[in-house]
Amino acid sequence: MAMALFIQDHVVHFYHLHSFDYVDVTSALKANPKSTQEEAYKYHAHPFRNSEAHYEAVLQKVGNFVKAGKLGPFSNGYWGHGEYKLTPEQNLIMISHYLEALKFQTNISKAVAIFGGKTPHPQSIVVGGVTSVVDMLNPQRLNDYLFIIKEAKEFIDRAYIPDALLLTMAYRDEIKAGMGRANGNFLAVGGYEFEGEENLFSSGVIYNHDFQNIENFDESKITLKR
Repeated sequence: MAMALFIQDHVVHFYHLHSFDYVDVTSALKANPKSTQEEAYKYHAHPFRNSEAHYEAVLQKVGNFVKAGKLGPFSNGYWGHGEYKLTPEQNLIMISHYLEALKFQTNISKAVAIFGGKTPHPQSIVVGGVTSVVDMLNPQRLNDYLFIIKEAKEFIDRAYIPDALLLTMAYRDEIKAGMGRANGNFLAVGGYEFEGEENLFSSGVIYNHDFQNIENFDESKITLKR
């Protein structure tokens, strides 16, 4: 449950809460579908849903939103602003995956509900907190979960991570200059410790954007302040 919610949360934040800070929707309408298909290969050997026909369909869908004046999620942007860095083709890739991520949300939420009995935000996994305990170990339940996670991995590997690379490359000068960043202190407690293996995610503490010196995370220093 926690792992599925972790995946869902990261994809939602990347695409639906933050991506339009970097993506110009109206610019994408100028994109060439064939060129967009070629552009996607710069970020992954097997890009997600990377066909000329698919990009043409995305252009048609977004174009219909614009013509109808019902922009929905595309209504609150600074479209055409000079600070946007992506080419029309790069914008189209990102918008394509934005729309795919809406469907991704639905499926990965089902993975949470398979064991949690509900979503979003299952409250707990203690007695009384999960509504699906009667047949928790039903093989079909496990198979349904694994099928969704396998599909999720395809999206993560072929869309999410390549898109993060695309944005990092496009905005690298702003990133290096530290535009918009705060004081640069970061903390990670680590996570997902599997039996006999190291944590899936490492722990550590970074101060003042000094990524060359990562200090150890000491959980004993976390105390309740009264």
